[in-house]
Amino acid sequence: MLEQVRIKDGDTIKILKVSEDAYPKGVLLTPDNKLSEKAIKVLTEIFTRFATEGRVEKPRFYDIGRICMGDISKKEVEAVVNSIFSSNDKGNKGYITCAEFLHYYESITAGSEVTTWGNLKSMGYSTELKHYDQLSKVPDLSHKLPRYILSHNAKCFEFLFKLFGRGFH
Repeated sequence: MLEQVRIKDGDTIKILKVSEDAYPKGVLLTPDNKLSEKAIKVLTEIFTRFATEGRVEKPRFYDIGRICMGDISKKEVEAVVNSIFSSNDKGNKGYITCAEFLHYYESITAGSEVTTWGNLKSMGYSTELKHYDQLSKVPDLSHKLPRYILSHNAKCFEFLFKLFGRGFH
């Protein structure tokens, strides 16, 4: 019965909770701290979603800030956006271009990727740098997992409890 789930008598069964960090992440930066091609593509998609005529004006940038920063006060969002504009809006035009947006993300990502990954997740992107709508549907293979076989096959289920009853761990 255990051969159906590829478990041998005497094998140790480990149950682990896998954190999100265990999944592979796309590369945000090249070795010389420049945005990778995939990161540029994703960030440009985000910029374009909020841009009008190739630029994002400050009021529209507040929307980006609210999405990325979640449940914080309007004043806190405004303070962060004002800080971003003061250091990235070259010439105090009142808007940010795509190049300035990419430069901003390049600089914060070089400091720490945590903020960038959080923002990408808030915008609906996976660790593979794909929008969740673009991810291929994974076929349901749960019926092939050992726990499914053990719990749905009466003989395996009974055998498992006999093992537990004998003191096997």
